[in-house]
Amino acid sequence: MGGGHALGIGSENLETFGWIGGFSSGVPMDNFEDRFPGLLAAHESTALEPELLWIACGEDDFLLERNEAIVAWLKAKGINHKWVKSTGGHSWPVWRDYWEQFLSLLF
Repeated sequence: MGGGHALGIGSENLETFGWIGGFSSGVPMDNFEDRFPGLLAAHESTALEPELLWIACGEDDFLLERNEAIVAWLKAKGINHKWVKSTGGHSWPVWRDYWEQFLSLLF
C-alpha cells in the first residue's frame, strides 16, 4: 500500500511534498474528487501544484486497472502528471526500475 499512501499523503500535504511518486499504487477505483481534494485545489490555484506527480504500474500488475483509472481522472481534470506503464508485475525488480526513473527527475 506504499504507492497509494504516497499519493494520498503527498497530495494532501503539498506544502511539504512537491514531488510525489506512486509506484503500483493501491488507489480506490472511484470518488477521486473526495479522495484527492488537495490535487484539485492545487490545480485550480496552481499555488501548490506539485512539481512532479509521477505514477507508474506494470502491465501485469493486479493494480493496473486502478492506476489507469486515476490517470484517466487526472487527465480529465487537466492535472499535470507523468504516467509510466511498464512491463512486469507487482514486484521489487519493477519498483527498482521505477526508483531509477523517478529519482533522475528529481535532480
